[in-house]
Amino acid sequence: MTIRIGFIGAGMMGSGICKSLLRAGYGVTVIAHRNRAPIDELLSLGAIEAESTTDLAAGADVIMLCVDRAETVEAIMAGLASGLRSGQYVIDVTTGKPETSTKLASSLAANGVTYIDAPVTGSPVHAAAGQLASMVGAEPAVFEAVKPVLDAYSAQALLFGPTGAGITAKLLNNFVTQSSVQIIMQAYRAARRNGVDWEKLYNTMLKGAARSGSLERIISAAIKGDYKGQQFSIANACKDIDYAGALVAADPDGARIQAAILAALQRPVNAGLGDRFVSEMLDPEVERRAS
Repeated sequence: MTIRIGFIGAGMMGSGICKSLLRAGYGVTVIAHRNRAPIDELLSLGAIEAESTTDLAAGADVIMLCVDRAETVEAIMAGLASGLRSGQYVIDVTTGKPETSTKLASSLAANGVTYIDAPVTGSPVHAAAGQLASMVGAEPAVFEAVKPVLDAYSAQALLFGPTGAGITAKLLNNFVTQSSVQIIMQAYRAARRNGVDWEKLYNTMLKGAARSGSLERIISAAIKGDYKGQQFSIANACKDIDYAGALVAADPDGARIQAAILAALQRPVNAGLGDRFVSEMLDPEVERRAS
């Protein structure tokens, strides 16, 4: 029997995951998103559209969530809870909070529903190609049960521990990534102010320890005038750094670094620029509007 997957959050990343699930032969049901284009594309590839999240969940063996934050996950699950049935799995790929995962897992287990936190790293291109990395929080037997689904869109799916462990790993991953992005912002803004040639600086950094995926994506595009090399929103980066604060709070240096990175991201968010990509913080117009 084909496993039926109900997918909530088929946006930029979620639609790529859905494409990989469809390619692997899974039945996928989606629900309207604020951007209609990816939904229509998925329907053309064989997905089915549900009229409500309740209908979506009722016809699914596995319910997947790919939304913006932990609070949204909680709201969706509160609306679905009464309609879920024993034996269903909920796979949450949202970058949320460990405590939200453990709370949901406990409440859903009382009704025989299994919750798995399985956030991913990679881009929408990686999602559509089935090349994401999944960080999973679940019991070993549960991990093995859902791994074929994870493998449909992941080049690597690793079990980090019980519920909440996947989210913890993802927040630490994003703490490194988004902190690195802000260091890159500072270095290249300073280069602009001090007349240092960006292309020469970039080519030099590629030869040493400063080289990174973020550096390559952001600066290789920026030296050509394209500030959209890192397609991850400032608002999401701000949220992830905020959530990571609890993980580094016990280390005074970690807490200070987290606070500084969070403040740098909050400036453009407070200026109404949260939907812009983090790499656009190098755009002189964005920098001016956020100052």
